[in-house]
Amino acid sequence: MPTQSRLLPLDGYTGLDVVPFVAADQVVAFQYILENSPLTMTLREHHLHRASATEDLFSIDFELANALWFILKDLSRTIQLAADPLLDPFSDLPGTLDPKLLEDIDMPFPTILAIENYTQNLLIVMSTRAELERLFSIAQRIGLAGAQWIQEARERCGADRNGYGWDWSHYGNSLTYSGRPPKTVHCGFVEGIIDSDEPDSDLSKAVILHPTLSNYAKEHPDFDPFILTNDDISN
Repeated sequence: MPTQSRLLPLDGYTGLDVVPFVAADQVVAFQYILENSPLTMTLREHHLHRASATEDLFSIDFELANALWFILKDLSRTIQLAADPLLDPFSDLPGTLDPKLLEDIDMPFPTILAIENYTQNLLIVMSTRAELERLFSIAQRIGLAGAQWIQEARERCGADRNGYGWDWSHYGNSLTYSGRPPKTVHCGFVEGIIDSDEPDSDLSKAVILHPTLSNYAKEHPDFDPFILTNDDISN
């Protein structure tokens, strides 16, 4: 067996196990995860390869470009397969949806489905550094908008016994980590750290939905939601 195909040398590891990520225990890792996720990261020096020593001509690292493109395709197919579970996920998907399904949940057509119209990865190109950063940023915004669309659509489908004809049970409905989902939202916070049953809960260190856009963040520009004290982490 080639070295690169051997299983990890862990006791009890079968090669099929998913390593659990317990969100409640990894609060301090959130910023690092965001900084290194293709959807939210900033392009750094080692992500760009210079194609010409004399001209402003670069290409995005091949593996990174493919990683982001895969996420976009996966988000698009998650939506389409939830709308029509009979589609073959290994074939070309139409990039369209039944208008009735969108009308029933009062949602606009998801822009990310336009990704199905392209036959190749648009990020695998050579161009100026500024243009590559622009293309990468556009792809990230499309992906984030697609993820937000899925979340909102799933919430709206949950209001109907039959999910308004959508089926999220096999596509996009199971998390690969064991973190508890956020509870109720109030005052711009997600009650993931503080026990909401306590009437005098201190929400000053709770996770903020939008660290830079929430009202709390605007009123407290020096507060960093990703930095907790040792006492906060141990609790």
